[in-house]
Amino acid sequence: MINNYCQKILSSISKYWVLAIVYIPILWTLSFNFTLPNGRSIASKLLVISAIFSFIYFRKRVFLFKEKPKTFKILITSLFIIILFRSILFLYHGEQTSSIRAFGIIFLYIYSFPYWLVKKEHIKNLTFISLFLFGLDAFIHVINNGFTRYGGNTNPNPYGLYAALIFIFVYIYNLINTKTHILYKTIPLIIIGFLPIMISQSRGVWVSTILTLIIIHIARIKFNIKNISIYILTILAIAFSLYSTPTVKNRIEATKIEIKNIEHHNLSSSLGVRIQVWKDSIPLIKEYPFFGLGNKLKEINNTRFENKKISQYSYYYSRNHLHSQYFEFITKQGFIGFFIIIGAIIFPLIIMRKDNDIFVKFCSISFLCVLLINFITEVPFNWINFTYTYLILILCLTLQSYHSTKDIRS
Repeated sequence: MINNYCQKILSSISKYWVLAIVYIPILWTLSFNFTLPNGRSIASKLLVISAIFSFIYFRKRVFLFKEKPKTFKILITSLFIIILFRSILFLYHGEQTSSIRAFGIIFLYIYSFPYWLVKKEHIKNLTFISLFLFGLDAFIHVINNGFTRYGGNTNPNPYGLYAALIFIFVYIYNLINTKTHILYKTIPLIIIGFLPIMISQSRGVWVSTILTLIIIHIARIKFNIKNISIYILTILAIAFSLYSTPTVKNRIEATKIEIKNIEHHNLSSSLGVRIQVWKDSIPLIKEYPFFGLGNKLKEINNTRFENKKISQYSYYYSRNHLHSQYFEFITKQGFIGFFIIIGAIIFPLIIMRKDNDIFVKFCSISFLCVLLINFITEVPFNWINFTYTYLILILCLTLQSYHSTKDIRS
């Protein structure tokens, strides 16, 4: 009897250790914690260690592709297509290996993920804790530095976009649940989770988040005069309170000035420079329409600038990227690369938007809205850390979808 009791304890401890090794990369990545205090990155290492552990510990059960749920197969296939095409581009015109490596690491982690061990409560708790840690980091920044622009360990734009995605994830969970104890947990999280979006000062993120929340609520409300009136008044109250904050108000005023400058053909502002960069990339798209020009952009722009074919602003601000994920993919990977890579990135969301689980459905539609709007002026997938966090969030949706399907069958 004592032996049986000891075996149960050891089995329980073993299970928790297994879950810890599987979950720590998720928690670390979703809380946007990519570096140690000494500045060294650790997210990739955690994902690789967890993947190796899963392959060794679970063996055949994670190796067999045909045994995986449908949503997992879609996500894994999409990642494989991206890796394959980027590898072809590497052979064709020297595509950067860092992107291939990042997608390869997350591919191994998701492929080896023991989905059958995960419960719905685990997904919820991981995202709640992550949003709290993420918001807490932003709150500490505000205490120390005020409402100055902040991007954590990365650029403010991918930081703000990720903040919007995980905020919407928790917000929708709150929206579709009416239980009081859940509201007590999620409402404080939503308040602190909105802080990173604000201090990122990313206008594209602000616009896409607001539009997405409006779409979600329109889809949820019953169309009668009372509900619509309450909804409009609430939106106006929130909009007025946000506009009253100095950070948002100053950003809006700066945008108005930039638009006026553009109307007077002064393209030296942030928006103006983007327009110049996009305009100057069109001849390159025409010259390399199918597979793009890869990493030759900097070299080609050096020649174009010397020949006075592009302005100094356009030359300077296009050195690293083209300030639009659409232009970035089309110019560097061509139209073929654009449709393959963008398609593979959003395909799991397109499939899950028809999911039976209303939470998965709303999150998929919301993520699509936020991403497609932000792709206009930002390049989030140029940042490896955003690539990790986005795909981990998609993994969480995939797990939710898997459990919903399992519940229906049972």
